[in-house]
Amino acid sequence: MTSFRYVFQGQTCTIDLARLSDDQWRAVINNREYIFTTHALSDGGWQLHLDAARVTAYTAAEGDRRYVYVNGVQYMLEVEQDIVSRRATGGRSSTGRLTAQMPGQVRAVSISTGDSVSRGQTLVVLEAMKMELRVTAPIDATILRVLVQPGDVVERDALLVELQALPSA
Repeated sequence: MTSFRYVFQGQTCTIDLARLSDDQWRAVINNREYIFTTHALSDGGWQLHLDAARVTAYTAAEGDRRYVYVNGVQYMLEVEQDIVSRRATGGRSSTGRLTAQMPGQVRAVSISTGDSVSRGQTLVVLEAMKMELRVTAPIDATILRVLVQPGDVVERDALLVELQALPSA
């Protein structure tokens, strides 16, 4: 099961997602359970079948923001900051380790060792469950190591990039 925590309209939202079969999923959103099937659309969206309802959904990411379009209505979620900070710094003050949040294939790597990056900059693009996941810099930093390349298949929590925070001005 993969867990996510976002802030939506000032409230923390917890989403637990688990694959039950090739096309069937279980989502628990703020302790409410949903079982649904999915079908990828040719335009990058998803058709979700939940009970008797059909829902069309699209997602996009920009830095720590996640945009979700469901049946034409847009929702903006923000990654909870304490999680971003822990993920970026690994519990230390100046170095960080970015890991895969779910299993997938590396589609693109846009940085090299020694590069300086800005908070929100896309570093690695993963494809998981027919979705594109952008791994972005959670802080202004220097890349210490890049541990993946396009075509690599990674497991959940696999180390992708190590970085070091840039000194504060």
